[in-house]
Amino acid sequence: GVMVPSEKIIETALQEKADIIAVSGLITPSLEEMADLAQAMSDANLSLPLILGGATTSKAHTALKIAPHYKNGVIYAEDASQTVDFARQLMNPNTKQAFIQKKYDEYEDLVNKMKAIKRTFVPLQQAREKLTHIDWSQEEIIQPKVVGKQNFIDVDMDLVIPYINWLYFLG
Repeated sequence: GVMVPSEKIIETALQEKADIIAVSGLITPSLEEMADLAQAMSDANLSLPLILGGATTSKAHTALKIAPHYKNGVIYAEDASQTVDFARQLMNPNTKQAFIQKKYDEYEDLVNKMKAIKRTFVPLQQAREKLTHIDWSQEEIIQPKVVGKQNFIDVDMDLVIPYINWLYFLG
């Protein structure tokens, strides 16, 4: 887990002779821990790629806050199934550097697009004046048909299968 201290992650990776470090962030503090890990990897002069993902992570956050700390491969995985293909490319000496460069080029493009967005802010009082007021006593709130825990064991897999991205399992 990413909430393991960076030093412990790096120490274990070196002891185990890891080829890649991968972490997942499921809570907001993980984002700062990922940046700290990337910086610690840089400080330790590592050359291992760092794959990261998880519920709180995004490509934009990776591009802005994590990749700048480590130049040897910070790879954002939007979906855990992508890591199979990413690891395959990172383990192949013929594709590793081009793959990492492609990701950093994507991050640079994203950062440039984000910097180009013109943002205008209004004073706090003006924002408060625009606040939407909802009188909930006048709203019809529909109760769900079933309240509480539900058992979905009998899900028809034929309905689920079309939503699985099989691409990452075919590498």
